[in-house]
Amino acid sequence: MSTINIHTTDEVSTGLDRLAKVVNKPRDQEIEVALKQYISKQSDQIAGIEQAQLTLARGAGEDFEAVVEELRAKIRHKQ
Repeated sequence: MSTINIHTTDEVSTGLDRLAKVVNKPRDQEIEVALKQYISKQSDQIAGIEQAQLTLARGAGEDFEAVVEELRAKIRHKQ
């Protein structure tokens, strides 16, 4: 088990206190639940970023300006 110290706003701390009291669980347990949910939700984004980095490293990426111009042309065409 690791220990993590954080500094947070009074608003977050008060909200955490209220939540822990209502569900009758310790604050650290509620923090762990929240962090696990956040990490789980972010896992798809992390995988996407890693995939994009690999694509760029292989030189298979798209030129950003070219993509933007293509999208602008499609928008102009629709108007």
